[in-house]
This record gives sequence, C-alpha cells and structure tokens, in this order.
Amino acid sequence: MSGKVDFGLLVSFTFPLTEIHSFKDYVEIVTNAEELGFDAAFFNDHFVPFPSPEPTKVFDCWTLMSALAPLTYKIRLGTMVSSIGYRHPSVLAKIGTTIDHVSNGRLIFGIGAGWYIEEYYMHGITYPKAGERIEQLKEAVEYIKNLWTQDKAHYVGKHFKIEDAIHEPKPLQKPWPPIWIGGKGEKKTLRVVAQHADASNFGGSPEDVKRLNGILDNYCIEYGRKPQEIQRTSGLLMHVSKNEERAIKKARAYKNKHPRNEVKMKSWEEYASDRLIGTPEQCVEKISEYLDAGMQYCVLIVPDMYDYTTLSLIGDEILSLL
Repeated sequence: MSGKVDFGLLVSFTFPLTEIHSFKDYVEIVTNAEELGFDAAFFNDHFVPFPSPEPTKVFDCWTLMSALAPLTYKIRLGTMVSSIGYRHPSVLAKIGTTIDHVSNGRLIFGIGAGWYIEEYYMHGITYPKAGERIEQLKEAVEYIKNLWTQDKAHYVGKHFKIEDAIHEPKPLQKPWPPIWIGGKGEKKTLRVVAQHADASNFGGSPEDVKRLNGILDNYCIEYGRKPQEIQRTSGLLMHVSKNEERAIKKARAYKNKHPRNEVKMKSWEEYASDRLIGTPEQCVEKISEYLDAGMQYCVLIVPDMYDYTTLSLIGDEILSLL
C-alpha cells in the first residue's frame, strides 16, 4: 500500500436501514462529512429506491447538489452515477456545467449506461438492450466533451448528433469536470472507460477489483492511453463499530432486511467478502487489500451514516489513518 487514498461518502436513500427523510437530513450528513474530512459526497440518480422500488422519499440528485453546493465549501459533489437514459446529453451537459459553477469547480460527473429496469418501465422510459445502452453511453460522453470544449460543437453518432451547438459558459474545471464512468462489463463497458473516463468505478472483492483493473489496463494500452491516467475508484459497503460484535450485528441486520433474495441467501463468508465489516482497525486492513488491488479512491456506503457517532468514528479512526 502506498500513497494517500481519497474517501467519498455515498449519501444514499436507497439502502435498507438508511434513514434519510428530508433535505435537512442531507444537509446534516454532507456538512458533517465535510467537517470530518471526506473528499466528496456522492448521490444516486434514481426515481425510486434500489435495489427494490418502494414508496420511499427520493430527491433528484442534480437538484440536491445545486442546493448543497452553497452550503459547503470544499467537499466535492458527484453523481454515482447518472444514467444516460434519463436525460438527453445536452441537458445533462448544461446541468453539469451549472453545478460546476454553483460549486466553484467541485463537481464530479458520474455517468453510466443505466441498469435499473424496473425504474425505466415504471416511468415509461425506453430500456434498450445492453449493447445499445453502452453505445449511447460512449456517444454521450463524446458529445458532452465536445460541448464542454468547443465554441460551436459538432458531433454525429448513431444515437446523438449536434451541429454548431453553442454551450456557454463552459465548466470551471478544465478541460471538464472529472468524468467517472460506472460499470464493470468486461467486453464493452470497460472499453468505454479506457477510451473516455477520468476515473473508473466498480466494486467486488479485492480479487475482483485486481482482475478488472488488469483488464482495464490492457484496454488502455490498446487505445493508446496510459493506465495511470484513469483513477481507480470503488464503492464499498461499510458496517463499522468500535466493537466487532456490534459491527457484525449491524451487518447481519442489514443483510437480513435486504429486499433482494440473492443477497439474503448469500453465505456470511460470501456476503462479507466485498464489504468492510468490523472495528476501524479491521476496516483499515480490508481497505488496504483494495489499495493493493489498485483502488485509489474509496467511496464508502454506510447505511447508518445518519448517526454522527458512526460517521465521526470513520473520520477519526479510518480516514485519518489512510
């Protein structure tokens, strides 16, 4: 393990046992995270909770970031990640530019091909096959980069095109806000990451992350990019407590309440293999395994992040050690 790792917090309404009910809750969590040393706060882009649609309060991630930006001063704000199927690339580019200005250059632009089929169908949004969604993702990133860098943008693709399009102002961050592409599809998605991303984002066990990083490295070389140009990020679910037994109890409660049977039915060993469970020291040890696998940026998913005791424990005894 070498070098400092950056830490983000996924401020999510989407997981069992996560109690975020109002804008005030978001403000409290994000400002606490900023004070405790988190580098970024990330937000899901969904209409309903996942992994199971339920009648839970869900706020739009882009509007949230625009509202939170003036209430914070250094923590970055990002999407994890925005589905290209929900907004036309011109709309997404304009929203991103606006938030980059409102936040004084703190936006992380997370984008992906989309996957939550129930959400698409529920809201009447066309859900193309995987290959087409990945094509749309690739074109959208190329399209948005053109808008963000050209005085009169021109782009012709299979799914999107623009002709002498004006996009002003440009983002504050040059040449554009960091573009994180989420997904770990080995045949297509990682190729798009290799060609166009500033950061990858995929999870799994340390062994999974190491293998996927190797595949991404090879694609980078194939497309003429240096592998080190792409920051490697992972989202990791954390159940932490000063007491190991208490941490395991929290993890088991989360697992048992999970709305998807494939999670409930996992063995404990399988469930724990790609999660951070235990005392701060044990979590640091597991994070170190991910760092050895090539991860450079850790986005923590903490179901009880609304509890300041948990969040401050992470800030004081994990972030400060790595």
